[in-house]
Amino acid sequence: MQQRAEHPHRVSTGPPRAATPPCPGVPVADIECVDEPDRTVVIRLSGPFDMETIHVINDALAAFVTYRTILDVSGIAFADSSFLNALLVARTRHHLILAGPVPDQLHRLLEVTGALTLFRCTPDVAAAHGIDPSEAITAWSA
Repeated sequence: MQQRAEHPHRVSTGPPRAATPPCPGVPVADIECVDEPDRTVVIRLSGPFDMETIHVINDALAAFVTYRTILDVSGIAFADSSFLNALLVARTRHHLILAGPVPDQLHRLLEVTGALTLFRCTPDVAAAHGIDPSEAITAWSA
């Protein structure tokens, strides 16, 4: 039985895994998950995502078994190959939609690696809600 959230879940990466506190002015990766009643989860991402912070996305994706997953990527400051790997794994388990606008650096990462065509991208979260879940790209439909 799937449990529905009564309120948004907010998870933050907090300080880096090392014992040192974050540097002033350096953004911290942050994530907010909203489990909606229509079998959709919206995961809003902000800040940099790399091998030190990607666990937050992986944990959120594992926690929400849903029909449609909307990743709001508009707030991503940086994404590396570990982020790309998380997206590729997610599309095998979720009906995944990337809601933008997709930041330039992330767009380049997806384009250069040839992964851009693997994902359904929309200009914003509202547009992603307008897509029928069966039209979301998954590994078995692409």
